Amino acid sequence: MKNLNHCLFAIGLVLVMPNAVLAEDHVVSEKNKNFSVKKLTIKVGDSVTFINEDKGIHNVFAEKSQNNFDIGTQYANAKDSVKFSRAGKVKVRCRIHPQMRMTINVQ
Repeated sequence: MKNLNHCLFAIGLVLVMPNAVLAEDHVVSEKNKNFSVKKLTIKVGDSVTFINEDKGIHNVFAEKSQNNFDIGTQYANAKDSVKFSRAGKVKVRCRIHPQMRMTINVQ
């Protein structure tokens, strides 16, 4: 019975873990009042970490998207992660610096 329980536990891990193992974290820097990339393609379940490498503040948010988020005030050297749970196009902006624009395609 003990071996059967171990086997069932192992099977359960295999069934539950694939999504966690396959999820990736992508890094986008904010430097010189711009995002480090203009377009990024990720998978559902992935996350994006936004890192403020500027000396000033930013406020990164999604504009009208199924993956809505608003990081709020992000000070210098701050890191904030956002997990994307739905497929679709996400237009990312900074409320403080209108020239900061990027698109994340979630597949």
